[in-house]
Amino acid sequence: MESDPRLTIEAKRETVYYRDQSEMMAKFLRILGITLTIIFSLGAMIGATITMYAAVANRTGEIGTLRSLGFSAEKKHPSRFSSGIHAARLHRRWVGLFLLRFFNFLPYRR
Repeated sequence: MESDPRLTIEAKRETVYYRDQSEMMAKFLRILGITLTIIFSLGAMIGATITMYAAVANRTGEIGTLRSLGFSAEKKHPSRFSSGIHAARLHRRWVGLFLLRFFNFLPYRR
């Protein structure tokens, strides 16, 4: 069979054959995935920036009142800092409880 010039047969394992067949599709999907990831991440960053600007724009009266009372942009307000610490502690507790429950239901394998 190998000596017959009319037949162009190449013997391959099944896994190698399917890997060769899917190589172009995998490359296309990888490029498409990276492109979409970049586009969506840029869109998310632009959306977050617009949201932050809108949040500041809606609070101009409050910001003006605080500035007239003597607070500056550089001065850190202690209540803002303490509320951030409190939120982080609460978040850590909830995530810890969730992970504890989640990992207790996983089967143990050696």
